[in-house]
Amino acid sequence: MTTSSGTIFNVEGIEGVDDYSENVSGAGSPPGAKLSFNYCTFLEGGAQAYGVLHGGGAQDKIVASKAVIATKPTNIREGDATSKTVGISFTQGSDTACNSGVNYSMTTNLSCNEAITGAADIKSVVLTNGCEFVITADHKDGCPDVNIDIDQYMGWLSENEWVVGIIYIVLGSLLMVFGLQFFPYVTASLIAIFIMGLCASVGLALGWMESTGGLIAVLAVGLVLGVLAGCLVRRQVWIMIALLGMVTGFFSGSLVFALIASASGWSAVWGWWTISVVLCLAGGALAYFLGKSFVLWATSFVGAYLFTRSWTLFFPGHWPSEAEIMAGDIETDSIFWVFLGVLIFCFIASVCVQKKRNCVHEDLD
Repeated sequence: MTTSSGTIFNVEGIEGVDDYSENVSGAGSPPGAKLSFNYCTFLEGGAQAYGVLHGGGAQDKIVASKAVIATKPTNIREGDATSKTVGISFTQGSDTACNSGVNYSMTTNLSCNEAITGAADIKSVVLTNGCEFVITADHKDGCPDVNIDIDQYMGWLSENEWVVGIIYIVLGSLLMVFGLQFFPYVTASLIAIFIMGLCASVGLALGWMESTGGLIAVLAVGLVLGVLAGCLVRRQVWIMIALLGMVTGFFSGSLVFALIASASGWSAVWGWWTISVVLCLAGGALAYFLGKSFVLWATSFVGAYLFTRSWTLFFPGHWPSEAEIMAGDIETDSIFWVFLGVLIFCFIASVCVQKKRNCVHEDLD
């Protein structure tokens, strides 16, 4: 199973030799009721189900008849949403009606315990909301096989924006000085990364990443296709120039929208989309017709933007993030205009430096 955070688990080991049978507790649970359940195969006795409620003076009810959707599980953590992963939580649904519009389901919260193999150590089975049976258990399979944890990494980055700032300083400085010299490699890399992300999205949508093998296969195919796409685009210089212009125009739209919002207070989201898309198309057209001259301006602008953006991360709260600009949630102060002045200065300085160096990639000539 692959969780929403990218952590990979293999829970086949919790499949019991015999079905589990545990007492049910919780408000609204029938007195004397027991839940029989298993995970990878249907229960013994002919019922096409993974979980059945017995006893309590009522007819048996199938509470879990569907297999786990392997990309839907979530991480169990020690504390908040960015803390260490200590287990996995997954749900199996059913077609048995419980309340109006709600069916019975069975959720398993499996915590990591390296010492427990074979059958899982069931701690409790609790009926919640009258319709969901929550199983709490310990087992070795609650420990990640591959401990990728995107949420934890992104949470760490959001709390340590200085790391992103350092990356922006390095990339921005390189583009401001060497943009004309190395632009094909930068553009080709962006295309390759886009193709890799597209392959991963398609794989998730079609269910090809539900197993560890499928996940590895999709990522491998995405890597190969991304590299091939980058190599092909690298051979078509005018396509690269047009794409660079479109990217530059799009991000210029974000800056223009932020300036308009700061000066007038108008921050409609549709305005951001309109300005960004129009400038994106205009940037692509200008880049295609102007060629090397536009590449000089574009690499200088992108480099200056990244360099300036790095300092807004070191001194946060004065420059709206890209996400805030997209949402129309823009609040600026006098320091914003100082950063804008830095961006303009760096842009002009970069144009002058690159023209003076006159180191141009041969494809542009």
